[in-house]
Amino acid sequence: MHRIAPYRALAALTFAGFMLVAAGGDVASRAHAAKKLPPIAEPMYLSAFASVITGRPDDAVGPLSRLATVDPTMADVHNALALAIFTASPGEHRLAFVHAMRAVALAPDVPQFVVTRVLTDRRNWLIEADGTARLTRGAALMLRAAATVLMTAGEHGRDLGRLLATTGVPQADSDFPYMLPGYAALVANPRLAFTRPNEASFATAQKAIVRNLADMRARRVARFSDQLIIVEPPRAEPAIAVEVAAPIRQSRTFQDK
Repeated sequence: MHRIAPYRALAALTFAGFMLVAAGGDVASRAHAAKKLPPIAEPMYLSAFASVITGRPDDAVGPLSRLATVDPTMADVHNALALAIFTASPGEHRLAFVHAMRAVALAPDVPQFVVTRVLTDRRNWLIEADGTARLTRGAALMLRAAATVLMTAGEHGRDLGRLLATTGVPQADSDFPYMLPGYAALVANPRLAFTRPNEASFATAQKAIVRNLADMRARRVARFSDQLIIVEPPRAEPAIAVEVAAPIRQSRTFQDK
């Protein structure tokens, strides 16, 4: 159903190319090469998605973390990273919740982000010994509201909406009065809460990668130019110290459009 496999290889190749460009060449040639870079952000995201849906969420954490660092404004990436961390490392719920909160802060009207926020907040849940998942009233109401919106969305949205709609009738005298029979299915299928960034988001991330590359190369050149070379003249003359060049402080040669 998902033609994702080719993106994993492409993501590896393009990211490798990204690092090779950063390793060599002068500033001008580096900027020219960066401008010619093939898409990196989209293949990395789709490769991470492929890892999650094939049961390897730990392989998705690295690429998604790099994308979130390069462009922290991509709400979809924070949401995906929260889901990957949540399913790959059950003991890291706090970090997953941090990224889920960032996604909601950036795009509060996306129901999948609300679901991820509720899912990764351990304060919302009481998982009993038999696997029964109980949740607070506030969490249940948020999931029901999200389910209503998701039922009018695409195929995956409706699947997630139907799962959330199983939230049970509240019981009296309990801090966790609601039950979610579909909790295990939700944890086993985090792809249901994944979203795909639009083309504009991928374009913004690609520009951020290029800027990151430019800054990385500029810092490297500046460190090199700060070094001193000691020149040893003939013995009859005193030794002198020659400074090779002043640090390079120029702006990037490639300007993002």
